[in-house]
Amino acid sequence: MAYSNKVTQMFGDDLYPLLGPKANRVPWHSLSYKEQQKRLDKCPDYVTCNGLGKVATFEDMFILCIQQLINLGQDNNPLYGIDIPQFDSLEDASVAMNFPPLVYANLADISIFVQNNETQRHIFLRHIIEDIVCDFKPHMVSSGLGRMDSKGRLFVNDGKHRTIGCMFFGIEQVGIPYLISDDPLYDIEQYRSENITPLAPSEFDKYRIRVQAAEARINAGKEPYESDKVCHFLHEVFEGCGVTVTEKGDPEGSKSNGLTGVGNMIKYTVDYGEDFMKAAIEFDARTFPSTVFKTANAWGIAEFLKAQDQDAYKNNYFQMMDEITKAIKIYLPEDRSGNKLHASIKQAIKDQNPELTSIRNEPKVIAKGIYKIVSRYSTDNSWEWNDIEFPSDFQYDFEMDLI
Repeated sequence: MAYSNKVTQMFGDDLYPLLGPKANRVPWHSLSYKEQQKRLDKCPDYVTCNGLGKVATFEDMFILCIQQLINLGQDNNPLYGIDIPQFDSLEDASVAMNFPPLVYANLADISIFVQNNETQRHIFLRHIIEDIVCDFKPHMVSSGLGRMDSKGRLFVNDGKHRTIGCMFFGIEQVGIPYLISDDPLYDIEQYRSENITPLAPSEFDKYRIRVQAAEARINAGKEPYESDKVCHFLHEVFEGCGVTVTEKGDPEGSKSNGLTGVGNMIKYTVDYGEDFMKAAIEFDARTFPSTVFKTANAWGIAEFLKAQDQDAYKNNYFQMMDEITKAIKIYLPEDRSGNKLHASIKQAIKDQNPELTSIRNEPKVIAKGIYKIVSRYSTDNSWEWNDIEFPSDFQYDFEMDLI
């Protein structure tokens, strides 16, 4: 269990410049999901290794990752103040984290790992931080693939990111099956086989896997991973409303209350919170049950609810949502008209503002249209509906075709 001498000389034996004072560090999973995403959004997606030469050592690539994060400054470094433990090995990490360890056919020392910069992609830094370091599962670190040359260098052609992720924890060995050759042709062929043929997961795949993972942990009496909780929340709300989540292109997605844009709903839930999104999902599913689920309607409703008096909303939730639904149904009485709500609002602003080439701040635009509809058709005078405020640098206004 150790960082290399070069790493400790530059950053100390506990990565102080990267992580900050040890006494002030907290576990990543102690942060709220929104705070986690806020931190991750500041992390660079990609780091080039061009300055490391034709053959880059993993030690130097690890140092490059640390430097990139430190150079962001403490306020923008996603790992500052985060507790990253050190482990002797992947097996020890698994035991310490209460996972059954993965049994490897062979382990290799990371100290001999290199990358052929002429054939390999460089570093997807956010992927390392978000998917490996901040969501570390040592029992899931699968073997990579490589080539050992006559100088004893192990060219890693698959498994680079998971290896660098392990290095943050001081782990010195990972599983890398390799062939022995001085021919760099095999670097290209191994990289090609591992990165072109595999099918990348869709947004629906990610959603489905996260839901299943959360339910499996709940059934085992364990807390779901933070990154899976949003999907599990959405799954339960969709189930309650009769919304069917499908892959894009699945015929089921074109049926009543079919949903193919689950990626949008995950983003909206993070942005607006579970309370507003639950209300928004129930609104669209139950107001227009004969239409495919329209994510834009849910987006606009969440923005509209966010603008209302929050005490009134919390204390009179059912009455308020009922009044909103009744008003919308006067404007669009048919159950199959769900696609017309957001579409008619956006068309109105385009028709009345012909100079617009694109609509900025779309959720506020949809919410503005909902405000006009609800304030016109609401029959309960006890409600004072709040208008939608736009940023000061631009103001949209338009009229709806209301009777």
